[in-house]
Amino acid sequence: MLPFADRIFAENRGGELKTHASVKGFVGHDSSTSLLQYLSHRGGKLVFLPAFAAQGPAFTAASTDELPTALTTVTDSLLVDVESAFDLLKSFAPIYLDWVTKVVKYAVPLTPVSGRDVSHSSNMRPATIAFSANRNPAALAETLVHEASHQYCNILRRLGRLDDGTDPTVYHSPLRDTGRPIGKILVAYHAVANIFLWNRISMDAGAADIDHFHQNAVTLPRQLQVLDEALVATRSLTPLGKLLWEPLRARVLQAMS
Repeated sequence: MLPFADRIFAENRGGELKTHASVKGFVGHDSSTSLLQYLSHRGGKLVFLPAFAAQGPAFTAASTDELPTALTTVTDSLLVDVESAFDLLKSFAPIYLDWVTKVVKYAVPLTPVSGRDVSHSSNMRPATIAFSANRNPAALAETLVHEASHQYCNILRRLGRLDDGTDPTVYHSPLRDTGRPIGKILVAYHAVANIFLWNRISMDAGAADIDHFHQNAVTLPRQLQVLDEALVATRSLTPLGKLLWEPLRARVLQAMS
């Protein structure tokens, strides 16, 4: 049985059929009036979109209640939180503010799923991210870096594969605490490594008194070690995949030394 959703599509990933459902849309709202909510930052604009503008995560929920639901309004508190997140990037890591705003232009704010915060990007929705709206500014800033990293991966994938598909090993992912193919491990490394570098730059610039950065300083190196071990072990990364991983790995190792 398929879930209630704005849009549903299926794709074949290496012989595995995956069904995707978009997040539930606004009910009784005209998209033309709910579409445009602008947040100015550093001369650019982040446009808040209704639910149908973002492709949702793979549908594995037993109940449609577990699908993320778009907010029907963009509240003043959300605008303040997101503005504060951009302020954190601008104040402590401006290099990452520029990095994020180059590829993140649109956002769909979501309610939590079963009490869990979620965020998502899709190669079918360039420059668009979705994220839970109840995060604190530091967590929102991290989400922006995280999802921007996926946007860059999606751009690179348009040039070719990141792995050649010859590695059948399922590697442990500390982010999901489950096994993942090497291609997913590479994408996860790219995200976590950029969050680590953003976190380190921010702490060095004066954000060390913010609890979120202290927690990241403990957890991120452990996650990177697990992901890096898998990437060192595999022989299936393509030249594009190595281009994504190796320079970033050198930056991470330098920052850790």
